[in-house]
Amino acid sequence: MSGGPYLTQTPASSIKISNWSLLSHSQCTKMGNDTNIPPDIQAILRLDESFDVFSSMLCSLTYGIAFTLYYIVVHSLHHRLRRPSQYKVALITLGYTTFAIVCATVYLVMTHYEIQMAYVFHRDDLLGGPIIYETLELYMHPSYLVFLLFFMALDWLTMAVQIWRLWILWRATPWYLYVTVLPVSLLLASIGVGIAVAVNSTHINLFALDYSFAIGLTFFGIPPVTTIIVTALMVLRLGLIRRRHINLIGHSTDIANQYTGVISMLIESYALETLWSIAIIITYAIRSESIVSVIFINSSANIKVIALFLIVYRVAKGRAWQAHTEQQISSLRCNDNHNLRDSDASSDFELATIDRRYSTGGAAPA
Repeated sequence: MSGGPYLTQTPASSIKISNWSLLSHSQCTKMGNDTNIPPDIQAILRLDESFDVFSSMLCSLTYGIAFTLYYIVVHSLHHRLRRPSQYKVALITLGYTTFAIVCATVYLVMTHYEIQMAYVFHRDDLLGGPIIYETLELYMHPSYLVFLLFFMALDWLTMAVQIWRLWILWRATPWYLYVTVLPVSLLLASIGVGIAVAVNSTHINLFALDYSFAIGLTFFGIPPVTTIIVTALMVLRLGLIRRRHINLIGHSTDIANQYTGVISMLIESYALETLWSIAIIITYAIRSESIVSVIFINSSANIKVIALFLIVYRVAKGRAWQAHTEQQISSLRCNDNHNLRDSDASSDFELATIDRRYSTGGAAPA
């Protein structure tokens, strides 16, 4: 909804954002019936309404981008579904991408429902305006909990997919368990914090507790931290394999350069999501008297979907790391000395052969 998944910084909410926003449910009700709202509070409420409506528009815009990418992904997966060797992986990929767009669609519908109810049908019901109505009425509605669960499920899905790809990269090493333990712990922590947020959303009086702000900050902070850690570990692994490949062949090749391309793909795909999440954390943590963070929060779900679809699309196009690639590199080690003594023509032929072995034409990508 336009107030964010944790009633983030609405003036009438009781999240600990600023001195004047520490309002309980009863205080919020009093504000709704009070005819003497201070002018400074009125100005802030009007500013919050502007941010609220703008965030809804931005949510719609980013959803349009996500839905377009979903169509492109489905079109790319359609060709892989026709290949028996890739059918299972393509079907699983189609399943979780479809679930992601369903979550984003529910998020969009609930956001526009809340805007319509607060700004069209009940704008003048309470003197505080739509922001007050959202807090007193909409955030107490059972549908808000459903919306919240879909938002959290999308977070957990994207984190799980990231961890799965990390495991694919590191599973050929003896350290894969140690590498994945921290991301898995963060995923479990995210689930626990999500449950706490869901409990708070059904017990409005709990919002006045001191830990509310910490829970909200943790709720928004764990996913980007996980993304940064997982991406860094992926880049580290690819960099090590690229260096080993160069040492094996003796000079840089097109195959070695492919690792650089995969690294760039990971950074490009997750950069927007990471920067967006950092903006949420900063605007949420400064405890501004306005709800400027809602601009980033409302569209954050769609940004996660966009990052996910960018990766899936490149996987579907055969530009991603495969589960058996590391074993193929290791199989070249026995021919290292012989390959280094070949003539230029023989080396070119060998590199072309290796390039075919690395191609994703007949292998299911991870």
